[in-house]
Amino acid sequence: MRPVKPEGVVLHAEWSAGYGGQEIRTLREMRALRERGWHFLLACRDNSAIADAADQQGFEVITLPFRQRHDLFTIRSLVRLVKQHSIDIVHTHSSIDAYCGGLAARLSGTAIVRSRHLSFQKLSRWKARLLYRYLADAVVCSSSADHELLASRARFSANTLITNRAGELPGDYPSLPLTEGFVLVLPGMLRRGKGHQEALEALAILRQEQRRIRLQLLGDGPQRPALQARIRELKLEDCVELVGLVDDVRPWLCQAHGILVPSHEEAFPQVVTQSLFSGTPLIASTVGDIPRVLGNGERGQLVEPKQAESLANAIRDLMDLPHVARERARKARLWAHQHLSFSQQTERLEKLYRGLMSPR
Repeated sequence: MRPVKPEGVVLHAEWSAGYGGQEIRTLREMRALRERGWHFLLACRDNSAIADAADQQGFEVITLPFRQRHDLFTIRSLVRLVKQHSIDIVHTHSSIDAYCGGLAARLSGTAIVRSRHLSFQKLSRWKARLLYRYLADAVVCSSSADHELLASRARFSANTLITNRAGELPGDYPSLPLTEGFVLVLPGMLRRGKGHQEALEALAILRQEQRRIRLQLLGDGPQRPALQARIRELKLEDCVELVGLVDDVRPWLCQAHGILVPSHEEAFPQVVTQSLFSGTPLIASTVGDIPRVLGNGERGQLVEPKQAESLANAIRDLMDLPHVARERARKARLWAHQHLSFSQQTERLEKLYRGLMSPR
C-alpha cells in the first residue's frame, strides 16, 4: 500500500538549548498539525532539551552544530535535508537558526516561516528587512505589540505577518482543591529576566509582616545557583521551594492561590494563557501583550517590572481581598475561552502554511 501523501513537509530549525514556553509551544503545534496530516522534522543542537522531547514524541530529529549565524556546515546540511525530504517550508525560531535555516531555505528555493517568540527591545530597519523579509516569507508574532513594531519597520502583506498568541484547550484544566495554606507559584525557566529575584524580595517584605506564604518556583535553568544563594541570604528556606522541571504545570496552577509572572520582558508567554484557563488569580508584569490580554487590570493584577515593592503590594491585595481576585480570575477564564483557543491558534498556523505552499 502506498503511504498517504502528507499535507506538507515542514522542517523546524531551533538553536535554543533550553526547554521553556518557546520550545513547548513549537512541539505542541507540531503534534496538533501532525494529527491533521502534516509531516515534521526538527533540526536542533545535540545537547538541547527539545531534541530529547521531540524524539520521545515521535518526531524525526537531526542534530547539527548551529555554532554561529553563518555556520557553513550547518547551512550545507540543512540544504541537503531540504532536498532529501522534499521540504515545503522551513520554520525558524531563534537568532542563529533564523540565519542558518533562512539561508539554507533561500539556497533551496523553499518557503520560510519565522516565529518571533520574544519581545523586541529595539529593531532597526535593516535588521527587520534582513531577518524578517529576506530570510522569511512570513512571520508569526506572539504579541500584537511586536506585530505593530515589525510592520512599521518593513513592508508585509496582510497574509504574511500575523499575530498568533498561545492558546489552550479548556478541558485540559482540572477542578482541584486548593493547596493547604497560602501558596503562590511562579512558572518559568530559571534565567535572567523572569523576575525571580523580585519575587523573592517581595516575599521577604511580606514575611516581615508575619504573613504566612509559600512560593513554588516551577522550572529549572542557569539561575538556579544564584536563586538558591538569594533564598539563603533572605532566610526564606522554609517558604520557597525550587520544584524543578514539571511535565505538566496545569495541576500546580489550578491548586495555587495565586500565580506570579513578574517578567522583565515578554511578548506573550504561554504561562499567561495557562493561568487564565486555570481560574487562579494572576499577578503579571506590564510587558508585551500582557496588559492588553488582562484588560488593563480587569482580568488580573498588573505590576511594574523589576519592582519588588509593587509585587509585594499586589500579593498583599490578593491575600486581603480574595473576593476581588476571584472575580478577576472568573472574568479572565471566560475571556480566555473566547479568545485564546488552541484550535484557533492551530488553524491560523495551518492557514499560513497553506498560503506558502507551492504546487507539488
